[in-house]
Amino acid sequence: MTTQETVAANVRARLAWSRISHEAAAEAAGLSLRSLRYRLAGEYPFQVDELGGLAQLLGMDDLGAFFRVPDGFAPLSTSSRCIGLCAGQRAYPGEPTFALAA
Repeated sequence: MTTQETVAANVRARLAWSRISHEAAAEAAGLSLRSLRYRLAGEYPFQVDELGGLAQLLGMDDLGAFFRVPDGFAPLSTSSRCIGLCAGQRAYPGEPTFALAA
């Protein structure tokens, strides 16, 4: 999993766990909804200022948390299809996400 994919997966997970809408996240990051979705899919990297806005929205004081795989979690294969993760949000084929490590 690349750093870009790890950051995207962490942002997706934190938004879902906090039940923050993509619209609110896009506004906090200073992005259009379309641009946010490209970044959440890992197609484009997040910029530092965008992560700063998201961290503020999420109440985080450590931007480095976006770059780490959470303890006890492992990245799933990008070929996995996982449905119903993260408070009902859907992960699509090819979309990296995290699951509890076995």
